[in-house]
Parts: sequence; structure tokens; C-alpha cells
Amino acid sequence: MKYKMLIIMLLSFLSSACSFMSTERMLPGKSTVTLPVSVALGKVTGSTKSEPVRYYLNDELYRETVFQSVKSSGIFKNVKKNGNGQYILNAKTIDQEYFPGAETFSFIFRIVAKYTLTDAKSNAVVYEKTLTSACKKTISDEFGGPPRVRKATECAVKQNMQKLIKTLGNNKQLRSLPNN
Repeated sequence: MKYKMLIIMLLSFLSSACSFMSTERMLPGKSTVTLPVSVALGKVTGSTKSEPVRYYLNDELYRETVFQSVKSSGIFKNVKKNGNGQYILNAKTIDQEYFPGAETFSFIFRIVAKYTLTDAKSNAVVYEKTLTSACKKTISDEFGGPPRVRKATECAVKQNMQKLIKTLGNNKQLRSLPNN
């Protein structure tokens, strides 16, 4: 009985010890469109009021994820983390929600984020979109609870980044932006 309990505790520790989120696991892939403009990140807010668990996005992780996602996608000619750009991209998570799924041992993470692209000179909004993504992970995806929650979070954020890149690339107004 002692050995079973020790094994369970060890497995629990190992599964929770390997559960830090990674920006690399949230990147959306390449865009089929490159807009001929320079973009700089503006205000990026990842944290929300409801953060009872450590698997929620904080400002630093979300900022890095948005930056790396937009940069690695190739959607814009040039992307700067800070500083001057022809356009400024702001991102804000409106809601992050983590809850158990209907099946036993499944976790769902949902993110709602608002993205705004403004012209740096005129301060005119050229793109504004609120995107919602959710992802469910079950025990077949990951045995340990904490890594399962982490994977659901990363999956939902990656889907949100994919939607951002796709909607930016499909926006006719953005395709005709002047290259200043």
C-alpha cells in the first residue's frame, strides 16, 4: 500500500513538474499572404480578472506569443516587439476560462481576445476583431492533470493566433494598405 501511494505521488509530481507553458507550442505557422507594412506591438494584455490557476496567460507570455506568432507567420513585412512601426498592433485577452469537460478527466481552455491594428500616424483603426478559441484535452492526450491543462491552454491560444493571422490575411482593406 505504501509503495502504491509513493508511486502515485511520484507520478503526480512528475506530471506537474513538466507543465510550464511555452510560446513555441502556441505559434500558428506561416501565412499565405504578406502585407507590405511594418508593424510594432503596442499594448498587449494577457492577464484577466479571473486567474485562479497558474495555467492562465500572463502579460509577458501573451506578449511574447503574439510577437512570435505575427513575426514567424510572415503576415507583415517587418514586425517589431517595441518601437515604431507604420501600424501598431494591440492585443488584449477579454476572457480566459478553464473548466472540466463533460467526459471524465478532460479539460477545456477558452480564450477570447481582441486585436486592434491602428495607423501610427493618424491613429485610425484599420483592423479590429474579437476572436474566440477553445481546446479540449483528455486523458488520452496527457495522463497528468496539470500538463493536460497546459496543453489545452496552448492549443486554444495557438488556434486564436491562427485565426488572427487568417483574418488579417483575408482582410481586403489590409491588403491595400499603403507601404509608407
